[in-house]
Amino acid sequence: MIALILLATSMLEQADEISMLYAPIVAKQPTPSQTRQTDAALQTASNWFSMGLDPIEEKLWVVLADIGIDALELKGLKDGFDVRYENYGKVAMAAAKKDIVMIGTVLSSTKKDIDFAFALKNAGTYPELYSMVEIAPKDWNLLPNGNIPWLTLQKLHEKGYVPKEFAPYVKQSEWNATGPICGVDKKTRRWIYLQDREGLPRLDWLSPSFGSLRLAAADALISFYRLGQPILQLDAALPDNAKETMSLTIRKMGGFSAAFSKGGIDALRQSTDLVYDHLTPIAALHALVAEDAEALRITYQMLLDEEIQPKSLIHAMEPFGRAPCDWAELLAAPTKKHRYYEEVLTAEALRRRLLYEDVLALGGKAGDDLPFLTWPETCASLIKIQDLEERCCQILELHVLLAKFFAWQPGVFSLSMEDLLGTVHQEHLYTLGGTFSSQLKSILRARREINLEHATLIDVPTTEQRGLLILRFELPNTYSALVAVNFSKQPVSENLESPTYYRTTAIDLETHLRLNKPLDSTFFTLKIDPLSAKLILFQPKIYR
Repeated sequence: MIALILLATSMLEQADEISMLYAPIVAKQPTPSQTRQTDAALQTASNWFSMGLDPIEEKLWVVLADIGIDALELKGLKDGFDVRYENYGKVAMAAAKKDIVMIGTVLSSTKKDIDFAFALKNAGTYPELYSMVEIAPKDWNLLPNGNIPWLTLQKLHEKGYVPKEFAPYVKQSEWNATGPICGVDKKTRRWIYLQDREGLPRLDWLSPSFGSLRLAAADALISFYRLGQPILQLDAALPDNAKETMSLTIRKMGGFSAAFSKGGIDALRQSTDLVYDHLTPIAALHALVAEDAEALRITYQMLLDEEIQPKSLIHAMEPFGRAPCDWAELLAAPTKKHRYYEEVLTAEALRRRLLYEDVLALGGKAGDDLPFLTWPETCASLIKIQDLEERCCQILELHVLLAKFFAWQPGVFSLSMEDLLGTVHQEHLYTLGGTFSSQLKSILRARREINLEHATLIDVPTTEQRGLLILRFELPNTYSALVAVNFSKQPVSENLESPTYYRTTAIDLETHLRLNKPLDSTFFTLKIDPLSAKLILFQPKIYR
């Protein structure tokens, strides 16, 4: 009797009930397009804000709406299918009053709860929910209690239990071993299973029972219909087939999907409507700490060459908050050759050079890993002066520069509570809060004024100045614009030429001032202050 009660509360059982409940509604929706609905997703919301599930004061709602935030992601909202409704209802209602939509997530793992317990007991199809393998009794002597070391994985691979998908010499692997467990059939078994970074058992997305997809679909139904979340995020751990199925399922409901990604540039070719950009943040970090934007130019040129438009990406000011971003494209193709200034280097050699320079600039030493920092912490680590007031001003200057870099490109701009408020260190050096938010309002206003989120990247010009990045865009109204970011501590001047500049007026969209450019010229001289950025519109002269 107890087993039946527990079975009824399992996620797998609930998934079937949820699907049956909403199936008649979904069936009436039109067949979803197989084409990514990026522009429609951007029209729904293009300025995202993420924070923990805490009560939000009215003052913060006013600030978010005033800045131009139109979507809110609440971290820690769901625990499996259980929603923490105590705060969510009030938050969702307050957000709706400010025309802010809610962003949801779709699960990629479960707790070690009822479903996992049934899987370990070999009940029904529950073992097929997880990436787990039964080990024959004759090989139990190989198994530790808990995490499986690399050398043991080697032996288990040789015996055919695990694929060769593990890194050598790691202290903590992704595989765990259970102790002896008596199953529902009275047979005692030992299992090994994959776990995620938080130690939770990973779902198997290629199981013939499609159990994991059933869980994910039910989770998406809850998010869309019960919680009113039109944009749903998919974890990077989902394989391509699962992401494709889930993106179509969400599109069928009338929503949009966004995926976290890992790996090289091919990881950005998702079937989801939007994809988190995990390639440019690390290059932006290097540009900032080394005052050299060449690696950033190379990254954007690769996107252009591979026909991946920035407007399909989510540009989040959380470079190290969600996952490491250690020059992923260079890691993915280590032998590929890249021209770096006057040299031709393999991707691996270039990665080592860039990483070495980054670590040293952030106070580490050769051989250290890149530290996991928020952008405010990164900015603080680069400022060496002790005077409190001057230190605060310089940290704010760097933080605003980064905000302009992330916000002044097509696609979604996303920031967190940490980025909005800054970081208060033990010595209580600074709080970015009010000053940063007021500048952010101006940054997003300029972005919104020309519908930059829908723009198309057309060129990544080579520059004479090492610390200068220039991106040229075509706007939805066919006008052209450029973003210039000076990562160096020196003012720079750069001569630019383009046919699109002919018979246009150059306008600084942050100040709305006309820049010095002859109307009948294809040339434009860009002048930009140290550690600053400009968004420039080339407005055609209109004749009557």
